[in-house]
Amino acid sequence: MFSTRKYLLCLVATTLLVLTVAAAFNWVMNPYNVFDPPVLKGINDRQPFLHSQERFAKACAVIRQQPQTVILGSSRADIGLSPQHPGWPRQPVYNFGVAGASLEVLAKHFEHAVAVAPVKNALIMLDYASKETPPGFQPAVRDRWLDQFEDGARDSQAAARLHLALLSWAVTSTGLKTLFTNGCDNVQLPDGQLDNQDCWRRLQEKHRDNPGWSWEANFSLGLIPFSGRLSVGRQWEHLQHIFDLAAKHDVEITYVISPTHDLLWQRCIEEENMDTVVAWRSELLRQAHAGSRRLGRPMPVIWDFALAEAAGMSPAALMEEMKSHPHNTLPLYLESSHFTQRLGGPRS
Repeated sequence: MFSTRKYLLCLVATTLLVLTVAAAFNWVMNPYNVFDPPVLKGINDRQPFLHSQERFAKACAVIRQQPQTVILGSSRADIGLSPQHPGWPRQPVYNFGVAGASLEVLAKHFEHAVAVAPVKNALIMLDYASKETPPGFQPAVRDRWLDQFEDGARDSQAAARLHLALLSWAVTSTGLKTLFTNGCDNVQLPDGQLDNQDCWRRLQEKHRDNPGWSWEANFSLGLIPFSGRLSVGRQWEHLQHIFDLAAKHDVEITYVISPTHDLLWQRCIEEENMDTVVAWRSELLRQAHAGSRRLGRPMPVIWDFALAEAAGMSPAALMEEMKSHPHNTLPLYLESSHFTQRLGGPRS
């Protein structure tokens, strides 16, 4: 008769075997580029879905690459700012920009970067059009893999990162998709930047494969009403948290207000929200002054590129350039929301 003891032993052994096999598979497939397994051609020589888990993948990459300079911001920074630009004063540089990053996300990512790498410079791209996390909102999945400081000491989340990279269903399913697909997400470059050449190619392919799709319609997708996204009552405590961390860890920060396409400004004017934009900028400056006084430090550098237009071109002229531009170059904007390296800085 099969005893309870034998049953439990078999259950434990089977569970351990399944976990071991899963961990070994995920280590070999390495879909989030966390480990350094042997490269097997046609098996794990690519990570086509890296961008689908960019927050986790980039948090791990910062630990691995140990940058002295980090770029923080939304997808505008992710696409438009190149760590390879020769003007960066401290190398290496890593682009830690992620899609839809709020001020809260920027603060968490900055804290993680300072906790795990010898960061001495940071460029933080702020954004009129970014969407803030509403007070009290609980995200479905927390960025539990980010290191932070508790009472001045580093609180490491290495165990959480290891669990997600080896034993989570998310990494296993991504590894299986990697194994059985030839497709890919947008290409994330080793320095963290999203390859805007690849983004541009996808736009061209979409236009070619779907004649009903138009550049004009794609441009209009970027005209998200400012009224639902701008709020002077933003969570400015996250900005003050960045000020505190920068002062404590001797990190020099440059703040940049992201270039905003004139089509978005046009929508803002139509909705009569220019007063909100001006108030946002005024509050940003007030917070910067308050932080510098409180910490006894100089006023931080803030570059305002919000009014940088597409080389003085009208929307119609820019549209014509997008339609006719050679394949090997890019216009200043992919669409009305995202600028390219021709505006953000060319790759050297």
